[in-house]
Order: sequence, then C-alpha cells, then structure tokens
Amino acid sequence: MAGAKETPRQKMVGMMYLVLTALLALQVSSSIIDKFLFLNSSLEIANSKAEASSEASIAALEKTIKDQEEKGGKASPVALKNLDRAKELRKKTKAMLARIESFRQKIVKEAGDGVDPKTGQIKNAKEETKVEIMMIATNKKGQGYTLKKELDDFVTRLYNDYKDLGIQPFDPLTPTNEKNPLYKTDPINRGKDWVNASFGQTPVAAAIAVLEQKKSEVIRYEQEILKRLGAVDVDNAVKFDKIVAMVSAESSVLAPGDEFRAKMFLAASASNIKSTMTFNGGPVTVRDGVGEVKIPIAAGVKGSSEVPWKAVISFVDQKGENQTYETSGKYTVVEGVLQISSGTLNPLYINCANPLVTSVPALGASYNPSFDVSQGRAIPGSQKGEVTVVPANLGKLTLGVSSGGNKIGSKEFDVIPTPPPTVALFNSAGDKEIPLDKPVPLGNFQILAQPEPNFYKALPKECSYRVTGVIVTHIRGGAGIGERSYSSGSMNLPKDFDVRKGDALSFKITGVQRASSLGGIEDIKIKQSVVTIAIK
Repeated sequence: MAGAKETPRQKMVGMMYLVLTALLALQVSSSIIDKFLFLNSSLEIANSKAEASSEASIAALEKTIKDQEEKGGKASPVALKNLDRAKELRKKTKAMLARIESFRQKIVKEAGDGVDPKTGQIKNAKEETKVEIMMIATNKKGQGYTLKKELDDFVTRLYNDYKDLGIQPFDPLTPTNEKNPLYKTDPINRGKDWVNASFGQTPVAAAIAVLEQKKSEVIRYEQEILKRLGAVDVDNAVKFDKIVAMVSAESSVLAPGDEFRAKMFLAASASNIKSTMTFNGGPVTVRDGVGEVKIPIAAGVKGSSEVPWKAVISFVDQKGENQTYETSGKYTVVEGVLQISSGTLNPLYINCANPLVTSVPALGASYNPSFDVSQGRAIPGSQKGEVTVVPANLGKLTLGVSSGGNKIGSKEFDVIPTPPPTVALFNSAGDKEIPLDKPVPLGNFQILAQPEPNFYKALPKECSYRVTGVIVTHIRGGAGIGERSYSSGSMNLPKDFDVRKGDALSFKITGVQRASSLGGIEDIKIKQSVVTIAIK
C-alpha cells in the first residue's frame, strides 16, 4: 500500500527484491544462478516467518476476545466482526499464495526438469526458453497472463472488501517497466509488461524467485489490513525464549584446492543485537548478524581426515548482560583425485582440437578449474571442467589443472601426427567411388581424400581434406603420350584427353591439405599417391 510504514522484515524483503531486479538485468552465469537460488531461499524463509506472524496476530486477536469473555465481560460486536474478517482475509491470502506456489512448482517441474532427489536442487535451473514458452507464449496466451489477471483481481478485491477501514489503494502486484528507474534509459525493456519483464529471457531460478517475491507482497498487503482490524504488531511483539548458535557449512567434505565455507548465526538473532563470533578461537567477520567462515585447505593431503571445529557467539542482551552460545562439529578433508576423459584418450593429435573433460569428484560443485599446457594451448569449454587441448609439437604434452588458484594435478599425454588419409577416384558428384579393377568409361572424375576411420571416429571435425594437386598421365601401349596438371581434385577429362578403348589414365596426387576446426591449414602426406584406371 502506498505510503504505508514498513516493518524491518518488509524492508528486508524489499531490499531483496531490488537485488532480484538488478540480477535480472545481468547476463546469466552459474554464479548469478546461484544468487537467484539464494534469494529464492531467503524469500521463502522470510515469507514463512511472515505467514507465521499473520497466524499469530489473528490468534492474539482471538485470545484477547476470549480473555475478555472469561473475565465475565462481553466482546464488542465490532471486535467479533473484525475477527471474522481477519480469518476470511487469511483464507483469501492463503488461496492466493497457494495459486502462486502452483505456478512456481509447474515452472520447476516442466521448465526446470524437476528436483534432483539426491541433491535437492533443480535439475535445470538455467533453462530460459521453456519458461518463456510456458509463461509468455504468443499473443499473450501464456500462463503468466493468467497469473497476472488473478493477481490484479486479488488486489482489487482486497481494496474493495476492506476500504471501509480507511486504507489507501494498494500498488499493483504486476507493474510494467515504464516507471522502473532501472530501465529509465533502456528503450527496449522500458516498454515491457510485467509478464515479459518477469519471464522473458529469464532462467528457472530467477522465475521462481520472482514469484516468491510476489508472495511476500501478498502477505505484506494482508498484514497492513490485519493491523487495521486490531491485530497486534507481531514484528514487535514476538519475543524469543531460546537462542541457539548455528553453523551452516556449504560442504563438509573437502579436497585440496577448496576452502571450508560456512555461515555462523544465531537461530533467533535480532537486528538490534551486535554479535562477536570466533571459530576455533579465531575472530570471524560478522555482516548483518551472520558470521562468514573461510578456512583454506592446504594442498598435498593424502587419504582423508576429520577436522573438528568449535564456534562461539557472544552478545550483550537488552538487559546489558553478556550472553555466550557455543556449538561444535567437524568437516572431512579428502584427497582430490583428478579425472580426465576424452574421445581420443591417449595419445593426442598435433594441431588438432582434442576435447577433454576434467573433474575432481571430491570438490563437487566448488570445482572451478583453470588449465595450463606445455607445448600447446588450452581452450576452456562452455561447461565447467571442459577444455580443448591443441598440441603444437610432437612428443609429450602435460595438462595442468588448478581450482580456486590451487594446483590439483596434471596428466601427461603423447602427441602424434594425424594419420594420413587415403585417396580414391569418384564420379563428378563425389558420391560414388570408381572401381579400379576393371575398365570404365571416361567421365568427369574427381580425386577425394578420405580420413583414417579411427581418426574420424575420434575427431570428426578435424577430418576436412582437400586435394590441391593432381598430374594425370595418358598411357597408350604401355607408354605415356601426354599429361596435364590440375590444382584440385576435380577434372574435366573428356575435354582434356582424347582416349581410345584400351588406353589408361594414371593420376598422381601431388598435394593434400587438412583444414583444422580452429581455422588452420596444413599440408598432409598420403599413403598412396598414384591411382590408375583402364578406359573402356
């Protein structure tokens, strides 16, 4: 509602929405996807607490009326009516929240391929196209427009049903980008409606975060009305009676090259509490009540080992008394084993793009590799762990792999020449090979170079050949009576040679080149350089 005073929780949710909006304007990367998922998780937690506050406020209102009646008094008709209206409001809000959640689950299932039961993570959190097809479609027939109408209708009904309480009209839940300062100078995005702005070119992780943020606004509108109905301000009324020190580790199994990462916090911390934290006796940086723990793991670990830790959180409560809470645990450091797989395995081919896939299972999602190569170059792939190695010299090549600036390991490869292709005589279309064991009619033939089968199977993109020189000799009675040179494998023989039955043509291939998939050209030696046919 415009002009309404926001609680600390609502301010926090508003700040997360600004961050979410800013992230939507960035190019999607794995790092940004992780931030979308973090925002979504934070919003889910905030919304869960906000819903609990709404339930508690209604329960408090109901208890007040009950206490009055138990003391012999009589609740006023206005109070009883407000309680009924508050319960009806909670019912409407829950229905709207359930409706939004159904869209979130559908996006996760149909666009994100569901949740991996082993990791608990969305299988395809980066998918964008399926989100657009589902929520936008064409001619405004996407499901996003269905949701937009339902959200708009919900806001209208809220105001109409409770405007007698003196509330101002609520801001729309589905605003366009026209008044968004983020797109003030952006002529393309400035004109987008809410559906296109929220779900166009938007990954699954961002789409569900957008919808979770809409849930927070729905709850905020509900709580504004609850206050008008006499519900207590639960944000100020809730008092914590138990405080537990917690450490949330990103991973408890680590390898050299990684670092132990965790979040330390009070499970019931308050914004007005200034905490000091230590981890294994050392100070911890605290931001917004959350301690950030980073412990580098030394290289050279063999086998596995457990490392115990102890976390201490201290603060001064509202009475001026010191409070200290402790918790402990352990993490496991395991040896990082570098694994490399490829289509060629070992050896690699010189001057070719040899694709490799590297992994360190012990590092899991924290594996962030960089590569160095002796006697060649390494080209990182589009997926984490992928690398293309291009050897520059024959002999040996060593591929080194690091993660997070720490050396993980290396592997040595043999580097060999590309196997020579074979040449054969084909018809003018190049789709039918000419037999050499029997006489054939003279035609417009061409010489083609064909890759060695195993090389083609391993690196098909490196098997692009062209013939650059052919000398054709006309033979009659066992002696050469003329010849002609060609700069390619295509030849107009009937025009250039006057042959008779029993004559022969000898084709000597003088040049073959291979085009690398990376753009280079090199001369190639061939197995046999002469092809002879008898003329029918």
